[in-house]
Amino acid sequence: MDDQHLEFDNVILPEFSAVAPILILAEDIVRPEMPSLKPFLLAQCERFKHIFYVAGNHCFYAGEYETHLQQLQALDNLNLCMYFLHNKSCFLPNNVRILGTTLWSHVPWESASRISRSPNDYYAISMMKEETSGDSKRKTRRRLTIDDTNEWHA
Repeated sequence: MDDQHLEFDNVILPEFSAVAPILILAEDIVRPEMPSLKPFLLAQCERFKHIFYVAGNHCFYAGEYETHLQQLQALDNLNLCMYFLHNKSCFLPNNVRILGTTLWSHVPWESASRISRSPNDYYAISMMKEETSGDSKRKTRRRLTIDDTNEWHA
């Protein structure tokens, strides 16, 4: 199941049958701070033996990337059947390996200026930057950049 966007008030998840013991939730299910996420996941844990959650780019909107990533990583502790896959894999019986990562596009240098002004990712996702001044360190917020997403793409 992908791109459900449960963060929108008018989205009603369609009924779906549990036809396999595994559910893969990939790409933009809901942002991690939304109250609808945990009840939805716990309900699915009643229906599936294993649930694999892979974040989409919209999971990091309206907040700071690392904070959202930590909230998503905490899903591993929600229930024994839950697995948040961020640049990692999980092995299942019969030599089945599930790989999970958020897919970030590589933006060529010659397109960087134009691209950085168009996708919402570069406006809706922020990063914390540590700055050192003398003996003191402080964190400041900055927008996601093409350098960030190109690094993650690599």
